[in-house]
Amino acid sequence: MRNIKNNKGLSQIITTLLIILIAIIAITLLWVVVKKITNPEILESPKQCLDYQSYPPYEITSSCYNQETKETEIKIKKSLTSEKINSLKFVISSKTDSSSYICGKNCNNCELTTASKKYYFSSDIKTTEIKLVVGDCVFESEEIKVC
Repeated sequence: MRNIKNNKGLSQIITTLLIILIAIIAITLLWVVVKKITNPEILESPKQCLDYQSYPPYEITSSCYNQETKETEIKIKKSLTSEKINSLKFVISSKTDSSSYICGKNCNNCELTTASKKYYFSSDIKTTEIKLVVGDCVFESEEIKVC
């Protein structure tokens, strides 16, 4: 009749395991939140990129290279049905080089507009193409003409 179990020892082991499990879950949740805050434009899935390509959040209404001022002028317009985007990357290419410019809430000189806006990018050589990018998704591109 000495078959009495030591419930106190078993209770301490279960408590320790639960604390470890809760700590792992808390660290995972914290990592997900920090990752979203520091890099919000990572696309959730390839489907989201297809959605951006089908229904672009912004569209290029005009683009040209001004040879007198040596500036590329890009005019974009926000789509009425688009979701909120925190930052937009402009990739401007020439025959030999390309440059990226990020516009969004973390930039002091450039903010995304809710309507139509013209952006100016300095370049000593004639630019040939503009791409609008969110995350790694190119959703809009256009050949740049001479103004």
